[in-house]
Amino acid sequence: MITEFLKPKTIIEAVQLKQATPDAVYMAGGSWINSSRSAMNPETVISLNELDLNFIKQDQDTLRIGAMTTLQDILDNDLIPDYIKDNLKLFRNRNIRNQGTLAGAIATKNPAFSILTVLIAAGAKLETPTEEISVEKYVTSDCSALILAVRIPLKAAVCSNKHSITARGVSLVSVAAGVFEKQIHLVVAQDGGKIERLTDLEIALSGASLSDRDELAEKISKAVVSFDDYRTSAAFKKYIAGVMLADCLIKAAKGV
Repeated sequence: MITEFLKPKTIIEAVQLKQATPDAVYMAGGSWINSSRSAMNPETVISLNELDLNFIKQDQDTLRIGAMTTLQDILDNDLIPDYIKDNLKLFRNRNIRNQGTLAGAIATKNPAFSILTVLIAAGAKLETPTEEISVEKYVTSDCSALILAVRIPLKAAVCSNKHSITARGVSLVSVAAGVFEKQIHLVVAQDGGKIERLTDLEIALSGASLSDRDELAEKISKAVVSFDDYRTSAAFKKYIAGVMLADCLIKAAKGV
């Protein structure tokens, strides 16, 4: 239960408050902190609302998206590349898109947020008060630094998809593929599990033909480690991840 709501006026003050109260949680939109699915139960939150972090700015071949920019504002902005918009459209709950932020989704490190697979596949980076760090490193480590902005490439051959029981339901499995000049990025996330790059398969497929969908789907399925839960079996999740990611990889290889 939240008993203390701190409202710093500057980034320095926000960092100092976190250092003074290590158990405090930074709050952007607050959609996850207040969610019934969240295991978080902070007593102290540090609001980012007054830090002037709501912006979308082009910086040569990248976009800088401020930590307080909502998912809906991102979806509505003409500067945002299609590979980001296409994924956000998979998130059908507009109420959450109006409240939730991109930085907030990253900070949760929750595999149910399919946008994380896209950002990792695209090689997106984060600006923090002390360093620039990849989204992949942030979500797969214990890093909890304050996110100031997300940097995404404007031109990237990235494709994504997700599987959920209902259109508005949680992403049980989400995938994304990115194809670059000399490398492939394959990302799989499973709700209740983890977000991971299929690095061994990326190396094996680098320079190979990417036209046989069934062959690619079989290789991907074998590379995915999954688990049974009350919603579906590990075998099904491996299968659906293989099919979706094979389709995404073929589209990304064609430039989407």
